[in-house]
Amino acid sequence: MGTIGVRLRGRLGSFQRFEDKPKFNLDLNEYSDQRPFGLERLALSSGGMDPSKLKEVLGAQLMALADVPASRAGFAQLFVNGEDYGLYITIEAQDDRWMRRVFDTDEGNLYEGSYSYAVWWPRFNDFGEGRDERFELQEGYDVGHADIAAVSNATLDSFEAGRVTESLAEVVDFPGLQRQLAADQWLGNLDGYGFIVNNYRVWFPPDGGPMRLASWDLDGTLLPDALN
Repeated sequence: MGTIGVRLRGRLGSFQRFEDKPKFNLDLNEYSDQRPFGLERLALSSGGMDPSKLKEVLGAQLMALADVPASRAGFAQLFVNGEDYGLYITIEAQDDRWMRRVFDTDEGNLYEGSYSYAVWWPRFNDFGEGRDERFELQEGYDVGHADIAAVSNATLDSFEAGRVTESLAEVVDFPGLQRQLAADQWLGNLDGYGFIVNNYRVWFPPDGGPMRLASWDLDGTLLPDALN
């Protein structure tokens, strides 16, 4: 395998410096067309918020049992410039390969719905809040956030009507949304969409079908009862 891109992962609550034990994003084809084992990217988690190193792996398996789109996870021993960084969690990147596995197609638009900063304070991203442009396109084609805007407009219509309108039911996969909210609650995923509206992706099928949600970054799962 040739040269790859390496970036530090994590922001509020989970960022660590390189000399400590940070999370990493590995961009395997940033400098070439290589795709080892079919992968474009791979995420590595240090488990800094989880001394057991089990939450993300168990969380991924439980999300799969709940039929919620999520990444697979496993374990690896990481060496950096010959130095043993110890046990890491490998997390399947949510890219076109992941889309083929989860949605049976590598087409459609996939967006990240994570938070952004407003000056020094994190601002979590959801629909109908005037933040459509803050959804970051991960895979697919730039449509000027028209697909996101359609969900936001339908969400506002439902707020005004005080019920789930037909327009919202047409653009959102509600059975999938309910499974995700239930799984977040069941797992105590305090850092997911079901609680603070963070660490999630949304996918729009190429045929114009309803939007589906997916979970991402499950190190905030299986928290003690006192934190739930």
